[in-house]
Amino acid sequence: NGSDGVISKRNDGSDTRMQILNTHTGNCYIYFDASNGDLSGSDYAFLKHDNSTLDLIIQTEDSSGKIQLKSKEKDTIELDGETTTFKGAASGRPSVIFENSNNDTQGSVLIMKKTTTNEGDDDEIGNLSFQAQNSADENIEYGFIRGISTDVSDASEHGKISVYTRDA
Repeated sequence: NGSDGVISKRNDGSDTRMQILNTHTGNCYIYFDASNGDLSGSDYAFLKHDNSTLDLIIQTEDSSGKIQLKSKEKDTIELDGETTTFKGAASGRPSVIFENSNNDTQGSVLIMKKTTTNEGDDDEIGNLSFQAQNSADENIEYGFIRGISTDVSDASEHGKISVYTRDA
């Protein structure tokens, strides 16, 4: 009550560290609850270092908010359930860059992958949608590129790419 919490401060030029260590099979967690401070229900968030996979997990629970990554005090990446938004307010932004600095002939790859247990002919694999606001501030899709698996039969797979544009 009224405390600033955990503070670690150095003024000798050395690193300042907070360590949460586990020397057995359990995971390491840091919990956050700015709602009511009780870590009950589903309105909190946490960082987890998973011992079995060594993955670092940043997670919000069902009733908690989104995960936002900010750079230079601006919203940059927003994760909200199954939707990820890249934000930018400058001209020509946001940009997503896939940079391959390997000294070979292979370039970067963007994969749109559909996995299901019920594959079928003419399934949509993925879409690239081009949207903007119209003069009435309505969000309009002006065009899209769609990948389709036209034949999913083993050893005779076929696909197609279709390009669509809006025509009033």
